[in-house]
Amino acid sequence: MGSSAGAKQTPPPPDAQKGDSDTPAAEAPTVDSRLPYPNFRELFTLKNYWKTIRRNEKDSGKLLLAR
Repeated sequence: MGSSAGAKQTPPPPDAQKGDSDTPAAEAPTVDSRLPYPNFRELFTLKNYWKTIRRNEKDSGKLLLAR
């Protein structure tokens, strides 16, 4: 009787630990030097903002014409 939450958990195997020196870290994609963004993250965020605007553009146009 009782939950298994209190039971001792076995530690993960040593080869599954983070920071393994055998696997290289994933590199961030590079941004074209002609763009005014210092890193890829800012370009990615801007692109996703425009996706949202385009998605809502049709609905807002319908509401504008309905008035």
